[in-house]
Amino acid sequence: MGKTLERSRWLCYVVAVAASATAVLVRLGMDPIWGNTKAYLLVFPALIVATWFGGRGPGFLATLLCVVGVDYFWARPVFSFAHKSAADVVALLAFVGLGFFVSHLFATEREQRQQARTEKARAEEERRAREELMAIVAHDLRNPLQTILVTSRLLRTKGADAPWIVPKLGLIERSVNTMDHLIRDLLVAAKLEAGDLRIETSPQDVVRLVSDAVETVQPLAQARGIELRQEVVRNERVACDRERVLQVLGNLLGNALKFTDEGGSITVRAIAGDEAFIRFDVTDTGRGIAREHLKRIFERHWKRDSKGSGLGLYIAAGIVNAHGGRIWAQSEPGVGTTMAFTLPRSDAVRVRASGTLTLGQAAS
Repeated sequence: MGKTLERSRWLCYVVAVAASATAVLVRLGMDPIWGNTKAYLLVFPALIVATWFGGRGPGFLATLLCVVGVDYFWARPVFSFAHKSAADVVALLAFVGLGFFVSHLFATEREQRQQARTEKARAEEERRAREELMAIVAHDLRNPLQTILVTSRLLRTKGADAPWIVPKLGLIERSVNTMDHLIRDLLVAAKLEAGDLRIETSPQDVVRLVSDAVETVQPLAQARGIELRQEVVRNERVACDRERVLQVLGNLLGNALKFTDEGGSITVRAIAGDEAFIRFDVTDTGRGIAREHLKRIFERHWKRDSKGSGLGLYIAAGIVNAHGGRIWAQSEPGVGTTMAFTLPRSDAVRVRASGTLTLGQAAS
């Protein structure tokens, strides 16, 4: 390693010498055309090459060698500052200063590029490490969670008839589902941050999407005395990843349930946005969102209260954006909130043969 580094360092200085000699020889070849003028024009590329290849030291060496070449061939008398004209002395000194400045400038830029590459590589390595750690933790957590869930359901069906057991089993199952949902959100958020979220697009029935999403949260809404409605103007098909879009609707409905009091209502609508998109609305009669918070609700980890992870709307926005749609919120405190997003119609987009899109490829 040490010998390789030493050879590389010597090679940088060899390149500096070769670049300087080449510049002087090319300039000598131009003497029939330029004569004793424009002596400096071809030496600056030599400085740039030496600095770009080797850094500040080789750049300074190339500067000094080029000064010697200029002094020897074009500034008279040779190697004598005492008998040179003031103009020649000033020109040589100015060239030295300018050469050092150019070398320093390009060396600084070179170091910054190297530092940027190093930081990018380090960030990429840290990102991969985070993803691997997240995947391991998620896998290791889900195994015991599934064991708890299966055991709870087994107890429910195998004679757990004591009146206090059934509510406890329900609490266990809800807690397991909550933890599983959080783990899934963390994994999706990590993919969104890395730009690696992949979606599998296919034509999907709008009525089915809305009804399946509503059916999932219906028991919780009934338990809280909240009316759930669904309104679809006419049946359409959208090009989307079914599971991802159900996750978006689930997150929006979960937020709506969280901030809607007993006796309120939540309405899920699907209406024609324009020729290319279908618009989905989730409207509640809850507390609403303050105007100053509307622009922040889709930020990662931002939340209106101390509950939850603050990832639900961030993930929803990332998934919608990955489909080429957009998402926004309208709210009036004390009246309610509408979360709206759009998805492309299946006949308005060309789904890839593989049916796969990545976040970076999605339309904006």
